[in-house]
Amino acid sequence: MLADHSSETVVEHLRDLVAQLTTIIVDGIGRGEFAETDPSTAAQAVFDATVVFRSPLHSWRWTIPTIDAEFAAVRKVILNGLVQCRR
Repeated sequence: MLADHSSETVVEHLRDLVAQLTTIIVDGIGRGEFAETDPSTAAQAVFDATVVFRSPLHSWRWTIPTIDAEFAAVRKVILNGLVQCRR
């Protein structure tokens, strides 16, 4: 029972995180900073693309010397994708 409740809590938390990203993307579109796109799909893509940098399952990678450069590359691709579509 506890495991069932725990997994439901995790799923709800993950949905909340994607919802927060959706709000950020909607706001960016509204300000003309991001291209017109489906905010929910874009938010899920951003969430999926950043799993290595936020999931404890990948914490072993956080001490690798190249992790900052890896994050910068993913961030650049995400932001360029959201902005590039606007052009």
